[in-house]
Amino acid sequence: DEANEVLKLQSQIKQEIEKFGYDHPKSSELAITYAQMCNSLSKPLLSKQGRKQALAKRLLETALHFLKLDSALLLYLENRKELAVTLNNLGCLYQNQRNQQASLEMLMQAIGLESSMDPEPTHAATLISACTVLGTLGRHEEALEMAHRAVTLLTRDRFWASQADPSDPGPAGDLLPTAFHNLALECEHA
Repeated sequence: DEANEVLKLQSQIKQEIEKFGYDHPKSSELAITYAQMCNSLSKPLLSKQGRKQALAKRLLETALHFLKLDSALLLYLENRKELAVTLNNLGCLYQNQRNQQASLEMLMQAIGLESSMDPEPTHAATLISACTVLGTLGRHEEALEMAHRAVTLLTRDRFWASQADPSDPGPAGDLLPTAFHNLALECEHA
């Protein structure tokens, strides 16, 4: 299976990175590309159970390891983006495992990284996930804040908001209705 084959490449990728040196741009490119592959392969496995979910966790932990090999790598914007994606995916995995505290920890780290980047609709997905976890934990005021931030992010750009039609998903896709739904739910509790 493709996911296991990608995991087998770990030692080769690490040797290449060591050959270039941890602070070399090629090392960063290798780490990011490998992490992207791990993230991509983990996505369809996040909501599965058993061995498939364990495989998703291995892929994500491997991606996280490569993105954190050296702090110099974190200076690259693409690395921070992929690190945020990895943390968000780990948050979703832990949420599916009903480990809300671990999920929230990962999601909050992702939100911290994303807040230092140019806004993208995908950042709203992280806020929506954090809202859901906070609501599950009974922390409704914080969940309301996350839902409000997601709605604000998605409506600040007219193009994103105009693309919120689920029959024709654009950058915002179906995130805006989900963000409004979470906002309404949390308004009832706050």
